[in-house]
Amino acid sequence: YAIGATGGLSLLNNGLAVGLASVESMDISPDGQWLFALDQNGITVDEFQINSSTGVLTQQAGATLASNGATVVPRAVKVAPNGSYVFVALGTAGDQVFGLNTSTGVLTSPLVLTLTSGTSDNALAVSPNSSYLYIARSGTAGGVAVYSIASGGSLSALSGSPFAAGDQPYSVVVNTAGTEVYVANQLDSTISGYSVGSTGALTALSGSPYTNGSEVAALALDKTGDYLVAMSHLSAPDLSLYSFDATTTGKLDFA
Repeated sequence: YAIGATGGLSLLNNGLAVGLASVESMDISPDGQWLFALDQNGITVDEFQINSSTGVLTQQAGATLASNGATVVPRAVKVAPNGSYVFVALGTAGDQVFGLNTSTGVLTSPLVLTLTSGTSDNALAVSPNSSYLYIARSGTAGGVAVYSIASGGSLSALSGSPFAAGDQPYSVVVNTAGTEVYVANQLDSTISGYSVGSTGALTALSGSPYTNGSEVAALALDKTGDYLVAMSHLSAPDLSLYSFDATTTGKLDFA
């Protein structure tokens, strides 16, 4: 869709849907040239080139997920802010890291991060400097998993990771300064907040975890970074808006 001055939407691509199957998650490269869609078929990362003048999408080759023998449950795709990598969370099948050529859109063969049995990686966030990957992880040894990102996209778990969270972490965001991380805990309907140390380690914020609507499942920050929005599966309410406390750094306040 094109977005008008009043926020109205107009169909692009002649009103026709693009893509070959159902989409679980999408993200756009920082340069605005490439759209990546994690396909629910559990096999492919679909890719589209974005026309910079019209916004029209043209399907590209995309990439095929590496097979590691685990059950693939597509959850999330996230492009690093520096545009070098595309990260994919695959539930019980762990995560995969693709190198990205931003000039051509070509994705390289992925690196694979495997999990122990009974564990699921559900969502991803990348620090603004592309140095750390944050994963909302549930099940065995669940919590917020933090990895340093090395050259080539290889991942190394930080000491103390995963950091304690609520019941079934399901979404994760990092603020624009890279100083705070927030995680939606779906089954206990809370949001956990953390400050980020110089080594990337997480420390719980004052007042965390924060209460939310029933089964909070998704988080997002507005473009200004002044507000956090939370969506709940079972309403009460469906959508919650938080601002950041004026005196206690990182603390969430109902807006």
